[in-house]
Amino acid sequence: MNKTNTLIQRIKDVDNFQNMACFCSNWEEFTIELNEWGVQSAAKIDFDDDDLDIQSLDQFINNWEGN
Repeated sequence: MNKTNTLIQRIKDVDNFQNMACFCSNWEEFTIELNEWGVQSAAKIDFDDDDLDIQSLDQFINNWEGN
């Protein structure tokens, strides 16, 4: 599983990440909100990792409805 898919799965697995995803419209907003709580990574992957597919993460966050 690549880093992007690993993070998407981690968001699906963690209730607090799911809740935050419901209120954010894109990846940048999601990471900014989590950064305010001191969270800068998940599943040992930094949110600003160059290997992440930001477009896929934006689409995932934008479409998240808690499913």
